[in-house]
Amino acid sequence: MLSGYHYPEETDIILEGEMKFFVWVSRERWGFVVLPILREGELLFTRRGDVL
Repeated sequence: MLSGYHYPEETDIILEGEMKFFVWVSRERWGFVVLPILREGELLFTRRGDVL
């Protein structure tokens, strides 16, 4: 879960070795927030190596 957002219908379909990018509009940062999620060994990882 990242900042209260979690979309299991989107993360459950990521295949082994596949990376999916989630993009949000951020008015506070005047741009976009991009979060890559990687499935490896049946676990989901973020760009910082956090396990979801």
